[in-house]
Amino acid sequence: LPNEILSMVLSLAWEGRTSFRVAHVCQRWREVALDTPQLWSDAISQETFVLDRRYRGRKRVEYVLTSVERSAQRRLRLDFTDFPIRIFDGLQSHLPRIVKLHVHFLDDCCFPTLGKALEIGMPSLEDLKITLDMDGGSVIADENWADALEEPRNMSPISDLSPTSFPHLRTLSVPGILFPYFAFPSLEHINIQPIGASKLTRILSLELKESLSMSPRLKTLNMTK
Repeated sequence: LPNEILSMVLSLAWEGRTSFRVAHVCQRWREVALDTPQLWSDAISQETFVLDRRYRGRKRVEYVLTSVERSAQRRLRLDFTDFPIRIFDGLQSHLPRIVKLHVHFLDDCCFPTLGKALEIGMPSLEDLKITLDMDGGSVIADENWADALEEPRNMSPISDLSPTSFPHLRTLSVPGILFPYFAFPSLEHINIQPIGASKLTRILSLELKESLSMSPRLKTLNMTK
């Protein structure tokens, strides 16, 4: 088979990271697999990567960044647990290719790193989901954040974001405390995750109407986890 046909066959046969075993069939198959960007894009689009500080987490970061580099200019769909500085450094030049980004935080240590990425902007992003582990002692869920909403946002781990940096963002799921930062006119589907602190609930109820008015294209609104 010509290399182009073999590359197409490998892409169509993709069923997950274990499919890379085909690269061990022979040297030629390995070379074709390494030079098929769609394989590497799919490799990081079909699973959630736990990027914690343990050894396996560090190895997963290396795997993700290697896959990103080999995916050429393919669009990226990423699903992470935590967002360490190493993943930010490796992804920074690839942010314009991200169309889906889901990040679950186990604690607050990596949240400012995601804030840096968001402040740079992701012009192709269509789907953003940020979730917090409420059992992990997240300070984002406590009364201090209620105070942050009542003061200038210099207490926030992210700065005010520009809608022009996210022109294609259609689907958003974030904790209620973060929603005002993402009230963009392009939004069509919004899921606001509730926060338990009573003071936060009161403040958010006051801000919600104003923030939602900034999204005239809104089609669906849910307030669930």
